Amino acid sequence: MHEIAGAALFVFSKAEGEIRLGPMSFPKSERVIYRRNPLIEVICQLRFSPILRINAELPAVFQELLRRDYPILREQHAKVEGMPLPPEVDRVVSFLAKDAGTVYEFVSEDAVWRVSLAKDFVALTTTNYERWEAFQSRISNVLDVLKETYNPPFFTRIGLRYQDAIARSELGLENCAWPELLRSEVCGELQSQDVAANILGTKRQVLFKLDKSGGRVRLAHGLSTNERTKEVGYLIDADFYTEQRTEVKDVLGILGSYNRQAGNLFRWCISDRLHHAMEPYTPD
Repeated sequence: MHEIAGAALFVFSKAEGEIRLGPMSFPKSERVIYRRNPLIEVICQLRFSPILRINAELPAVFQELLRRDYPILREQHAKVEGMPLPPEVDRVVSFLAKDAGTVYEFVSEDAVWRVSLAKDFVALTTTNYERWEAFQSRISNVLDVLKETYNPPFFTRIGLRYQDAIARSELGLENCAWPELLRSEVCGELQSQDVAANILGTKRQVLFKLDKSGGRVRLAHGLSTNERTKEVGYLIDADFYTEQRTEVKDVLGILGSYNRQAGNLFRWCISDRLHHAMEPYTPD
């Protein structure tokens, strides 16, 4: 299910580019949950000044405090890449990629929830987002565990990212053109039927200032092909963040604000027809 709640006005975006705009407020929309959920992934990442102990020793205590809900452990080695090179050259000079440390991933038994820990960030990811209260509860738990085990004094970046993929076939909208489902400012060149028939791909990006305290949202959207079904859908990817120093006690309040604004942004992007096709209802 997809949850809609919360605050920006979208003017226009530039293909393959980025536009920086002043503070905005999307029209408020009623909070709803979609029975036919377009969300494919939600990520919350909290960055902090590097804590060397995370790489110097195994995060056994951190794992133990989370192991009931995230019993599966995976390890990945993060890399700081050098200049992009052709694959055949990259294999020969792989030493240009320096080891940036281990990323520990603690995964739920059903594999739809994941906590990632590195020396400079912790993140919660889900591919089964239903409503904010459940996601917030897990974030709160991860935050408590992080404070107990590593106690970062503050965060350098807080981010909350929603990725929605609109698949017309799953909504019974196969015969609908994108201008019937998306706001005209979002559609861009897709509004022209003659031009749209020859478009192979689109990619747009806009960076909004949310408030005077340093909040931002990077909205990326465009046509996207499902690798499994090969259907061409529409991706709406909204990354809310601040890079201002944030005290630990303020994290959940900021994330709650981003959640509300994310709902308003998504509802602003889509038409009433698409909104109703996803079967919204008001949560208790």
